[in-house]
Amino acid sequence: MFLIFSKIPDISLTAVKYPAWLRLLRPSSPKRRARFVNHLRQNNAKKVSLPPVLVITRWNTWFEAALYHVENLDHYILFVDEEMQNGDMQQLRKLSALLHGEQVDKLQAELEFIAVHCECLIKLLKSLEA
Repeated sequence: MFLIFSKIPDISLTAVKYPAWLRLLRPSSPKRRARFVNHLRQNNAKKVSLPPVLVITRWNTWFEAALYHVENLDHYILFVDEEMQNGDMQQLRKLSALLHGEQVDKLQAELEFIAVHCECLIKLLKSLEA
């Protein structure tokens, strides 16, 4: 994946480092996962589901996760803010710092770039998985 993104001049390494963000964004406890799904329902999200699980050997899971997260980034910010009010945990503090940091806008732009410009690659990978 790094080789592909290094060939695309308009994208920096923030999106390539994104899997570290993905691990933090996936709610870890069953109760928090249920609250996240409920949060998506209450806020009329397009897709009410948990984030896709990344499979290292399947590239499309990375693309699917990127598409999911670009769609739901605003929901994550709201959800983390709500969770921070209910209790302060180290993981929530890290996630809050990431979601309110300088690189969020850059990351969102890069994920939108992936969503728009990598559609043919996603289709090709799907055909190769079969």
